[in-house]
Amino acid sequence: MGESAETAQTQHLLRDLVEEIRALAGAQLDPKEFYGQFLNRVSGMLGSKAAAVWLENGEGQLSLECHRHLSSVEGLADTAAATRHGRLLEQVRDKGEAMLAAPESAVPGNGEAGNPTGYLLVLAPLKNHRQTVGVIEVFQPAGKSAEIQRGYLAFLPKICEVAEEYLKNRTLQEFDDSQTIWGQLEQFSQAAHSSLRRRETAYKIANEGRRIIQCDRLSVAIWRSGRCRVEAISGQDVFDHRSNVVRQLSQLATCVAKMGEPLWYTGDKSDLSPQIEEALDDFLDQSQSRMVTVLPLQKPSKKDDDEPKSRQQRGASNLVGALILEQFRDTKLPSGFRRRVDAVQQISTLALANAVEHEGHFLAPLSRAIGNVAMLRHRPWAKIALAILLVVILLLVFVPSDFEVEGRGTLEPIQRHDLFAAVDGIVHKVHIRHGDIVKPGQLLVELKNSDLERNIADLKGQQSATAERHKTVTFTLLRERDASELRRLHGERAQLKETLDSLKIQLEKYETKMKQLKVRSPLSGKVVTWDVHDLLMGRPVVRGDMLLSVADVEGEWELEIQMPEDRMGHLVRAQLALGEKLPVTFIMAMEPGVTYEGVLEKIHERAQVHGEAGNTVLIRVSIDKNKLPQLRRGATVIAKVHCGRRSLGYVWFHDLFEFVQSRILFRL
Repeated sequence: MGESAETAQTQHLLRDLVEEIRALAGAQLDPKEFYGQFLNRVSGMLGSKAAAVWLENGEGQLSLECHRHLSSVEGLADTAAATRHGRLLEQVRDKGEAMLAAPESAVPGNGEAGNPTGYLLVLAPLKNHRQTVGVIEVFQPAGKSAEIQRGYLAFLPKICEVAEEYLKNRTLQEFDDSQTIWGQLEQFSQAAHSSLRRRETAYKIANEGRRIIQCDRLSVAIWRSGRCRVEAISGQDVFDHRSNVVRQLSQLATCVAKMGEPLWYTGDKSDLSPQIEEALDDFLDQSQSRMVTVLPLQKPSKKDDDEPKSRQQRGASNLVGALILEQFRDTKLPSGFRRRVDAVQQISTLALANAVEHEGHFLAPLSRAIGNVAMLRHRPWAKIALAILLVVILLLVFVPSDFEVEGRGTLEPIQRHDLFAAVDGIVHKVHIRHGDIVKPGQLLVELKNSDLERNIADLKGQQSATAERHKTVTFTLLRERDASELRRLHGERAQLKETLDSLKIQLEKYETKMKQLKVRSPLSGKVVTWDVHDLLMGRPVVRGDMLLSVADVEGEWELEIQMPEDRMGHLVRAQLALGEKLPVTFIMAMEPGVTYEGVLEKIHERAQVHGEAGNTVLIRVSIDKNKLPQLRRGATVIAKVHCGRRSLGYVWFHDLFEFVQSRILFRL
C-alpha cells in the first residue's frame, strides 16, 4: 500500500506540473520569463543541481536563452570542455531525440561530443511544428539507478511536449502581429508619401513612425550642406533648434551619418569610434535617454555613379538624413523591434528623398516646361504661347504697381496704463468694476499685508521704548556728578539716538509700503479689465503682478501693428525715399469690407518674439477715431503700409526673390 500511495502521489505531482506548464504556455509571457519559470518547476520536480535552455539563433547556432545555477557547474569553463559540450547539444538537436550523457563521458561514434562535467546530463529536444529549435538540459547528481535514469529520459521529453505549446502560441501571436504591422506599415507609407513638403514629411515620419516602432521618441534629421539638422521630433509641433539637446542631437546624427553605419547604443561604448563616442557623451549629458539608435538614411546608389567613388563618398552623396530613436525607461527592446525599425527606415528613406528632391529643385518644373516648348516650337500654337509668355514677362517687369507690406495688430487708446502690485499682499477691497470711469488719484484696489502691519507695530513699540529710555538717560545726565558715570551715560544716549534714527528710517520705509498697498488711478479714464472685481477679490499677489488696466477711451486712439522683421527693410527704404510718415490702409476684423486710412507715426527700435508671427517690430499708426464704427480696445486689424511703387513682378514675387537671396545666393 505504501508503494502504491507513493506512486499515486508522484503521478498527481506530475499532472499538477503539466497543468502548471500548460498554463504558462498559454500566458502572454516573454521568452526569458517563460523559460525561467519552466526551469524552476522542472528542476524542483527532479531535484536537479542546474538546468538550461538552449535555442537556435539567427545563424543556426545554439545559444543560451535561460539557465538555473549553470555558473555553479564545474567543467564548463574550459574552452575545450565547452566545445565538447556544444557538440553534444548539437547532436541532440540534429537527431531530435532525448538522451542521457554519463558524467565525463564521450558520445559513442562522435569523439568530439561529450559530457565534461561530473553530473548526469538529461537532454531533450525542444520542437516547434516538428522542427527542432532548441535543447532542454538538466544536470542530475551522478550515481542514480538505471530505473531512475530511464524515468528521467521518459519525463523530460513529455514536459518538453507541453512546453512546445508555448512556441506554437508564440508563432501564432507573431503571425497576428505581422499582419497588424503590415497594415500599419501600409498606412504609414501612405502618410509619409502623401506630401512632397520636406517638413510635413519629416513630422509624419516622426509621429507615425514612433507609433509603429514603439519607442519613446523618434526624431528625423535632414542632411543639408554637409551636416544633419533635426527637422521633426515626435510629439513636439514646435521646438527650439538652438537648444542644447537639439544641437547635440544634430551633431550626433551628423557624425553617425558621415560614418555610414547605424549606431545602436544600449549602455556599452566599447566598440564606438572616438568621434561618435564624444558626440554621444555630449548628447547623453543633455538627454535622459538610456537607449539611443541613429540610422542613416541613404538613397540607393546608381551603378554608373558608384565606380569612381569610394564607399564613404558614395554614402555622403546619397545621404538624405537620419532617424534617431530613444528609450527613456529601459534598454529592453520590444518583440520584433528591429524588424519594424528596418521597415520604417526603408519607407522613410524613399519618402524623405522624394520630398527633399522636390523642394531642392524648385526650378525643375520650369526647366521641363521650357524643354517641352522647345520640342513643340514647330507646332502652330507654340509661337502664340511664346508670344503670350513674352508679353506677360514684359508686363511684370515694366508695369508699376503700389507696393505695400502687411502686418497684423490691434486697436488701442493712446493714453492707457497697466497697474501692477508694488508690494506683496492679498487683495482686500476692490472699489471699481469693469467700465467704471475713474479720476487721477482715485482709490481702485486695496491690498492687505499682515506681515507688514505687524512689522510696523513692532517698530513703533521699539521706537517708543527707545525714546523713553533716551528721555530717562537725558534727565539722569542733568543730575549726575560722577565723571565716569557721565561718560557712560553720554555714550548710551548717543547709541540710543542712533537707534532712534535707524528705527525712524525703517518705519518710513514700511509706511511707504503701506501706502503702496492702496492702488490709485494714474490718469482719468475707464477701467477696461473685464470682471475686475471677481478677478481680484481675495487673490494673493506678489510684486509685479498685473492687477488691472485703465485707459482714456475718450482721448486719441492708435493702431499697434506687429510687423514681421523681414518686412522692415522695405519700410526703412520707403521712409528714406518718401518721408517718415508713410500712409497706411487697414481693415477691422469686425467690419472687413470697409477700408480705413492712417499714418505711420513711430517704429520701435527693438524686435521681439510675438506668438506665431515670430520676430516682429512694433509700429504705431495714428488714426481718426471719429471715422471708426466702434472703438473697442484690442480689436484685430490688418494693416498695409504703402512703400511706394515698384514693378508688378516685384510686388507679386518679392517673397520669392528674397528667399532666393537669403537661402540660395547667400550660401553659394
